[in-house]
Amino acid sequence: GNFTQINDSGRTSQEFLTFVQNFTVGIVKDNWLGDFYSIGALYGQEYANNVFSGEFVISNNSSSLFYNNTFSGNVNNNTFSGGEVYNNTFRGGNVNNNTFSGEVNNNTFSSYVYNNTFSGDVYGNTFSGYVNINTFSGNVYNNTFSGNVNNNTFGNVNTNTFSSYVYNNTFGEVSNNTFSSYVYNNTFGDVNSNTFSGYVNSNTFSGYVNS
Repeated sequence: GNFTQINDSGRTSQEFLTFVQNFTVGIVKDNWLGDFYSIGALYGQEYANNVFSGEFVISNNSSSLFYNNTFSGNVNNNTFSGGEVYNNTFRGGNVNNNTFSGEVNNNTFSSYVYNNTFSGDVYGNTFSGYVNINTFSGNVYNNTFSGNVNNNTFGNVNTNTFSSYVYNNTFGEVSNNTFSSYVYNNTFGDVNSNTFSGYVNSNTFSGYVNS
């Protein structure tokens, strides 16, 4: 259906956004995105395959699983808590000021990703826009970063592809990655078996550097 605005926490009215819905206009705000009518109340299970094509998805909460959803507007100030965020498409809008507290895998981020906190492992994702001022405190591996990556804090970074500028970031251990463009003003921990095919300037290597 068409929703001009949704602004209801659901915690008192039991009106939750649940499954196979198309939210085509307006703002989705202050909701719990999950099935709390059945097993969701106990396990946080969420139905998938929602389409959010309105202006903003803002200040919502999800529970343990969040998958196969499509966001074509901005996704701001949400909490994706506890479990996995996987096989989602974030396209067209920015993804900023969100908290991802579980694993994030096999998603597509096609625009700016900035000021987010990723506290679980991040793997198998495609980031095709700028990735700026985020915190990745888990392992980051098997991702593709095709836009500029700057001013982020990473934990261990393994087997990723960085095809654009990488600058002013802080990395933990960096192993088996490919950097094919400018890499400058970054701080690296241990560096093992990476490929740097572009300019590498003014970086700090604070651990071992091995071929």
